[in-house]
Order: sequence, then C-alpha cells, then structure tokens
Amino acid sequence: MSFLNYFRQTKKRGYGLKAGTVLLLCALSFPGVSQTTSGWTRLPDAPQARTEGIGVFYQNKLYYFNGFSQGNTIIHSGTRYDLATDTWTPLPAMPLLPSGERSSVTHSGFTLVDDVVWLVGGRIGSNPGPVTDLVWKYHITEARWEAGPALPQPTGGGGLARVGNELHYIGGFDASALCDVSYHFVFDLTRPEKGWQDRTSTSPLPNPRNHFGTVVLEGKIYTIGGQKGHDKDPSGSCQSGYDIWDVHVYDPVTDRWKELAPFKRNDSHIETSSFALDGKIYTFGGQRWGYEVHSYDPATDRWSTLKEYEMPERLLDPVARVIGNKLLLTMGGAPSSDLPTSRTWVRDFERTPVRKLGFAPGQLALSLESGQSKSVTAVLHNTAEAVTYTLRTDAWPTWLKANPTKGTAQASDEAVTFTVDAQGLAAGTYTVPCTAEASGYTSATLTLTVTVKPATTNQVPVADAGPDQTVSDADRDGVEAVTLDGSASSDPDGNQTISSYSWREGGQQIASGKTGTVSLAVGVHQITLLVTDQQGAQSTDQVTIDVRAVAPAPPPTSTALWLEAECAEVGDAWRIKSSIDASNRGIVTRKGRYGHWPSDEAADRVRFNFSVNSSGTYHIFGRIRAMTSNRNSFWVRVDDGDWRLWEMPVNKEYDWYEKDGGAVRLSAGAHTIDIGYREPNTNLDKLYISTSDAAPSGLGGTAPACGTPPSTEEPELVWLEAECGDVGTQWQTGTSSEASQGVYLFSSTYGFLPSGQASRRVRFTWEVSEEGTYYLFGRVLSLSANRNSFWIRVNEGRWEKWGLPHNDEFQWVEQGRVALQAGENTLDIEYREPYTYLDKLCVSSSAATPTGLGQEGDCATDVDVRQPTLPPATAQPGVMAASLFPNPAQRTTSLILSELLPEVPVSIQVVDALGRVWFVQQLVPEGDALEYELATEALPTGLYTIQISQGEQQHLQKLVKE
Repeated sequence: MSFLNYFRQTKKRGYGLKAGTVLLLCALSFPGVSQTTSGWTRLPDAPQARTEGIGVFYQNKLYYFNGFSQGNTIIHSGTRYDLATDTWTPLPAMPLLPSGERSSVTHSGFTLVDDVVWLVGGRIGSNPGPVTDLVWKYHITEARWEAGPALPQPTGGGGLARVGNELHYIGGFDASALCDVSYHFVFDLTRPEKGWQDRTSTSPLPNPRNHFGTVVLEGKIYTIGGQKGHDKDPSGSCQSGYDIWDVHVYDPVTDRWKELAPFKRNDSHIETSSFALDGKIYTFGGQRWGYEVHSYDPATDRWSTLKEYEMPERLLDPVARVIGNKLLLTMGGAPSSDLPTSRTWVRDFERTPVRKLGFAPGQLALSLESGQSKSVTAVLHNTAEAVTYTLRTDAWPTWLKANPTKGTAQASDEAVTFTVDAQGLAAGTYTVPCTAEASGYTSATLTLTVTVKPATTNQVPVADAGPDQTVSDADRDGVEAVTLDGSASSDPDGNQTISSYSWREGGQQIASGKTGTVSLAVGVHQITLLVTDQQGAQSTDQVTIDVRAVAPAPPPTSTALWLEAECAEVGDAWRIKSSIDASNRGIVTRKGRYGHWPSDEAADRVRFNFSVNSSGTYHIFGRIRAMTSNRNSFWVRVDDGDWRLWEMPVNKEYDWYEKDGGAVRLSAGAHTIDIGYREPNTNLDKLYISTSDAAPSGLGGTAPACGTPPSTEEPELVWLEAECGDVGTQWQTGTSSEASQGVYLFSSTYGFLPSGQASRRVRFTWEVSEEGTYYLFGRVLSLSANRNSFWIRVNEGRWEKWGLPHNDEFQWVEQGRVALQAGENTLDIEYREPYTYLDKLCVSSSAATPTGLGQEGDCATDVDVRQPTLPPATAQPGVMAASLFPNPAQRTTSLILSELLPEVPVSIQVVDALGRVWFVQQLVPEGDALEYELATEALPTGLYTIQISQGEQQHLQKLVKE
C-alpha cells in the first residue's frame, strides 16, 4: 500500500532518524496489542499518533482535530482520512487566542451541523490545560475556523448532540476539572441571538460524569458509561478515579431523562468510538475494556458483546465507524492516553440494514383561532446513511404548509416546520397525516391534529408596573440596581396573549420583558410600562422609583483589618499595577500565565502579614475584579495550611468576595495569608479581615500598613525611539505620520525562536540613576492574531515572549516589570512574527501607561528608510540548511535538511499566506541530516512557508503548490 499520502520519514544513505523514536511503532511489538487480529487488515498509519482528539465523519470522510501525542502533549493540527482512496490530508490548525497562545482543545463536546464541526468547551493545550467556555466552528467546505457562542460556564468532558434545530451540551466536569457537573445547555440554531439556554434546573444529566459516549438515535440522546471526576482533587470532596456503567436517554419532546439497562462494563473514554447504525448503538474500546465491542438495541433495552468483532489491540477512545460494509478503526490510546497510536485498521462488517424514517414526536397537536396562523416543528430522523427525502403534500389542504418539503434525512438532524393558516377556516378539529418518503426506506407518518376555535373580539390588555419603590444606594456608588416587575399585567383574553413588555423613561426604552433589572442613579424616576398583546392592542402603567443616597459607612471596628495588596510581600511572578479604581491606586495581578496548581515558591505568591488582638472566628474578604470566566480565581491559604481554590463571579468592576471555604479560626497574635495565581489577569486590590460576616462596600477603609496613596512625584523616564537603537540587518524601517518621529521598525519574516544574532535584534542601551524595579512599555501596532509578538530580554538575561493585543493603530502596551541596575542597561528585541510594528519604548519608574507619542527620544544619527538584508541562500558552516525538490510541487516534494544537531528535536510547520497552520510535526534526527517526503496534493494552490526550527536555529523554506 502507498505511503505517499502522508508525511513519512525515509532512511537513506547519509540520512536518518534516531532509532526508537519516530519509527518506534514499526520496530517494536507491544504487550497491549492483541495477538488475535482475525478479520482485521492493517492500513497505512495515520500521519501522527493521537488520542483524545475530536473526530467526526462528513460525506464518509473522517475529520480529526488536535488530540494528544506521547506524554499528553497537545497536537496543534487536524487531519482528514478518506477510506475510499486511503489518503490522509492535513487540516488547518485552530486560531490563536488574543493572548497569542494557541486555542487547540481536547475534552470538547463535538458534533456536526451540516458541513460545520462544532467544538464546545474542553481544555486548552497540553494536559492538564485550563478548562474553557469557548466554542469553535470549523467550516469543512471553506477550510476555515470561526469562533462560536461561548458557553455559560467553563466546562469540559461533556457530550454534545444535535437534535433538529437544537444543540444539547450535557454533563462533563467543572472549571477546575475536579468535580462532575449535571449541566444541560441548549442552543437554538434558528435563534442564535438567544445564546445557550440553561436547562440544568429542569433536565440535568442524571449521575453527573465525564468522558461518556454520546449518541443520537431516533430523535433521542443517549449517554453511555463515563468517568467520575477528572483531575485529582486535593480536598477529596469530589468523587474521582473510577468508571461507571450508567446509561440514560433524553427525550427533547418531553424534556425528561430515563435510566436504561446498564452498559456491559464500567467504562469511559468512548466519545469517538460510539455511534448509531441500523437502529442500534455501537461502542468500541474504552479506558478499561479496550478490546471489546458492544451493541445496544433500544427495542429490547439490551446490551450485547460482539466477540466476532473483537478489536486487534486494546484502545482507549479510538475512532470507529462503519462506512458501507467496512468497519474503520484508527488512532487512540494503546492502551492509555499517554501511549497514543497511529495504527489504522479495517475489516468487513456484516450489517442487517434497517433503513427507515421516523418523526419525533409521531403526533402533533396545534390549537388556534380562526384567522390566526401558527407553526409547530418535528424532527425527521433516519436509522441508516443520509438519504434524500420528500414530503407527500399532494393531498394536503391548502391551509397547511411545511418547510422544507424535501431535503436530506441524516441521523436526527432534520427539523420540519408545519404551518397552519386558519384564515377563513371554520371552527372544528382537523387531522392530517404527514408522510415523508425516501427511496429504499420505510416511510414515516406524523399525525397533525389541528383544533380551530371561533375567532373572539380582542380586548385591551391591562398593564401593571407594580407598586412604587423606595430603594437605597447600598454601595454608595451613585447608582442602584432595581428590579422592574410587570408580572401582574393581564389580558382579558388570557395572560398568554401579551406578546411584549417595554419599560421606558423619558421616552427611551430602558428594559424589555415581563421583569428586568436596570441601574438607576440617585433620585426620583418615573418609569412607564407599555404592554402589547398579540393583536396589537396596548396599554400603559407608571411606577415611581425613589433611589436614595446612603450616609457614609462608619469606620471599621477594632476587630477589622484592611490590607493593601500592593503593600504585601509581592512575589516576582506578580505585577504591581496602578489603577484609578483601586483603593490605594494600586493592584496586583499575574500576566499571561496559568497556575493550575498552587506553588509554594515565594515568587509565585502574595503574602499578607497581620496580627489579631484576640482569638476567634474571622472572615476574609477580597476586593477583586474578574473580567471573564477564565480570569476569576486564585489559590489561597492561611498560616501555611492547605491551599484552597477561591473562585468569584465574573465582574468588570471591583467588588468584595468572601474567601471560599468560609470563616477561619485565628489565635491571638501574628498570621499570614498567601494568595497564589491560578489564572492570568485576575486583579486583587485589598483584603478585609473581620469577625463580622458582612461584606464591606466601596473602597473599604484605610490600610494602616500602607497609609495614604503614593505621592505624585515625577517618575524617572527613559524614551527610546526604535529606529535609534542598534538595528539588525534583518529589520526593515517604514514611515508613517502616526509614528513618533515618523519612523517605525518591522520584519517581514518569522523568528520562531530567539537567536541572539545581531542581525535579528534591535539593541537599546540606556542608563538609570538607581537600581530597582522599572516598568517597560512599547508603542506598537499589531493587526492580527499571527502578527502580535516579539522576543525580548533585559541585560542579556532570559528571553521572553512579549504578546501584544490586536489593534488598528499604534498604542502603548505594557511589557511588565524589569529589574535594572544603576548605570548602563541593555534591552534586546527580536522579531517573532512578520509585520508586527515597533515605534518606540518607554522605561519608567511609574506603573502609569504613557499616552500619545510620548516624549521625543534622542537619535545620535540620521535614520535611513531601508529594505531588509536577507540571509545568504547557501548554508554557512554549522547553520541549518534546507532544500525542496520539486518546487513548485503538485503531488509530493522531498524536504532535505542538513547541518543539523544530532538527537535534537526538529519542529516543522506548513503555513499558508494567511498564517494558517496546515501541519505540525516534531522529529528527532539520528545524524546531521534528514530527508522527508511531503504530500502536497491536498494543499490548495498557492504559496506556503515551511517553518523549520531546531534549538536556536531556524529556517524558512518557500513552497509553491501548483
């Protein structure tokens, strides 16, 4: 069989790969591989060993995204497999996050909507990555990614299912990846503006779990097996470490769950190996019983073990699917997630085809008055392959329409809407059989019963805005949240006929809906409620709301302590930033890095030292701002005790939150509170410690240890024009009226790893009067997600990535705190991505961000606008070189690398002109040279860059695809 359909490594004279690394699967046998492979045929391997990725089938092709390589390291790419042609094709990697990091996820809920793959929630990056609420959509036909509507909460490990026009996200684990949740979120594809609706209170997943199989069959959602808990819980409060055999089914028509016969085994990790076919459900492999194949028959509520299809090796979460009469099996953990495989197998699968259509529900009832029009929707489902269907409408009455009347019936995806127009229709009951037909399939008939009532004279509704209210400005910020309640409004024709509620003040709408919450300033407000019924009749009512100011809070009692965060022992991993919204104009935060587990290192914590006069029970509150759902937690401990997770709700303003876990017992004397970072950009202003359980408000009291806010003495400032540094030959200069002194710097190429070479850097040299901590700011322009970073180091120290926010004009961006020595200091900046623009720098003893163009920097010489000097085309001694033949390429091309470092990993990426990554691979050379054969047939025509890096060496090789 051909191996030209994916990346491969060929060992030729003078070239090679380290034995036991890349070719390991071909060279060794594994104790986890079954010696019984009867009926199975080995196909060429997938391009990369993967497990726990996302796999869906579209038009009989597998689309597989991300997954883990060995060691649970994330793979930032996807692949497509076509069994008919036995070919593997690379897919674009997922987009970058605003932070500049990749968004690649595992543990997501996934499903297919037409030609769009939905990835919902999950964990970002290598294991254990942060749990996310993000949703991504991959458009198969257009080969592009798009952000989708975020979930209400970060979660992962749950199931996603499509039934008609609805997506259901079910179960999984919480934002800490510790405890299971019973979430049930529903998204209406026809009403995207509504976002995800939370049905957890009405139809939660029974026995919450994660890593279960999710299958849709005949309009119902099945959840099979699963795992209790996920990451190890330090507190022991969450169940974890075992699999279960529970099976449940959810009926969207009744919004109810039902328990079914248990799974054959306690097992989990069957997300990509569970599917429905011919009216039954099949599962392959799993975490504990990885050889086994099971089937479930809903008609008898019985599970069976299919020993005749026993798998050729033990696999966790493989991809399994029947295509025609062939059973495909590929990838997965062999046998665990840290030992992924690329092996691919196929065998014959004996089917008893059950090809039938069905409606869910099978009966619909609709009631309306003569002259009205109403619609109702049912799901058309299919037990086998996708098929074209047609509704038999020739015998329907003229007052009944359907949309669509023909289409594709696939699984339970098709929603059919029936509309009754009762204009001129006499009162009475009508029954219409609605039949869907498809060639070779058993037809489906839905019975629609329509009850038409005599038309009634419409009466004007009665608006009731509720009683007048007097409220206090509790937090003394000048505004107060007030609830408007029009639920007492009525309509003589029936309350259900009121179609809209509009709340207005001064002629402007301030809220809508039966109830609503608005923020009102201190003062008296006259608010009018306008209600409208379904026939357009309206009425109004007025409510008076008096928002009263509250006298200043009394000073805290002697048992209360106020501690400013910026005045604590702030570790080097944290940053002190100025903020006009903060109590002492200063806060602490952690920029750009997660701390999934607490650290005992002093650099990673903020330590508060304090004393209490008497022993007792004390409450600890923090004044915190948490901007998003993945920026809303710390780790906290008292007196070097156990670390606890401290989560707070999302709030774009500072507010007071009590430490999770409740009050603590403190003895009289000295104590410490440690705050550890868990998520970046969660801002801590101050702490409040008191025997009272009442949360403070506003800014709180003055912290004696800090006193008054810092003086406004002039900071020490150094202004550095980018073009006036020691500019390397691989940088370009450009001109713009928006740049300081009209000149800026940029590079037109990538610099994946910092090199330290003078040609690739800009070096700045300056002096400061005192040793200490300073703040570094850059005036930069970053236009897109793959044009937004530099490499940076101070005084030839450690290189760091400087990620920038996207913007369409030059702006000042803080890089962070830097430790400088008195006298001369140096700063090196290397390009990391092309067309990221650098105008100037500011080094300041103040945390205040500069504005405008800043002050003018000195230039010793005139600056010429010049083109970059490119590196020589031929290899220099000891410098990595690469060549491609043929180039341009059509089907394949050979990539030859030389001057390599033996046994040092080489990273390869294929990137198109838009910055999309089509393939990511890492290999280990045995000697100083390496040859690859790269399939280019599936790449769209155009210009590509092959990005190659090894250690501090890198090379860009242009590839033209014809």
